[in-house]
Amino acid sequence: MAPLAGLALLDSTSIGTLVIPGLLLARPAPAYRALPWYAGTLFLFYLLIGLLGLGGLDLIGAASELRTTDLGLWVQLIVGAALLLWGVLSRDPDPEKSLTRWRSRLDRPLTRRGAAGLGLTAGVIELAGMLPYLAALGMLTAADLPTPATTGLLAGYCLVMFLPALVLTGLRLSLGRGFTARLQRFTEWMMRQADHTLLWVAAIAGVLLVREPITELFLR
Repeated sequence: MAPLAGLALLDSTSIGTLVIPGLLLARPAPAYRALPWYAGTLFLFYLLIGLLGLGGLDLIGAASELRTTDLGLWVQLIVGAALLLWGVLSRDPDPEKSLTRWRSRLDRPLTRRGAAGLGLTAGVIELAGMLPYLAALGMLTAADLPTPATTGLLAGYCLVMFLPALVLTGLRLSLGRGFTARLQRFTEWMMRQADHTLLWVAAIAGVLLVREPITELFLR
C-alpha cells in the first residue's frame, strides 16, 4: 500500500489540509484552539465522500469494471492526457490573487461552529482538485478487500493527509511565538502557490492515469 501512502502525502499539501491549519496555528492561542473543530470536520467530510464513492454510490466499482475494456482504457487515456496537458500547458496563475482570495475567507474571528463551517467549505471547494484521493479510491476498490479493511484503510488515508498539519501543531506548541512568524510566511507562500499546486497535482494525476492505458493499448 506504499502508493496509497504516497497519494495521501500528496493530498496532505493541499490548502485545506496544510495551509489553512498553518494560518490558524499562526494566530494567537484563542484562535488556533478552533483548529481541532476545523480539522475534525474536514476529516469527516473526506471520509464520508470516500465511503459514498466506495460503497453507497458504487461509482468507483463501475469505473473499475469499465477500465478492463478497450473503451474504458481509451477513456482513461483521454482523461489522463487532458489532465496532463492542462497541468503542463496552463498559464501560470497570479500568486497575489490566490493569496488575497484565501485571506478574505480567513481574516475573521472563528468560533467552533465557524471553524467547522470553514472545514466544510474547504472540503467542498477542493472537491474538484481531489485527484489523488479519487485515484486512492480506485486503488482501494481494485484491491477487493473486506469492507472493514477498506474502511480502515480509507480512515488511515484521511489521517495521513493531516500529518504535516500535526507536525506544525507540535512545533507551534513547543516553540511558541518564536515559530509563528516563520509559520505565517510559510502559509502565505503556500497560498500564493495554491492555484499553481493544483496544476502540478493535475499533471501528476494525468501521468498516473495514462500509464496503464499506454501499456495495455500500445505495448502489449
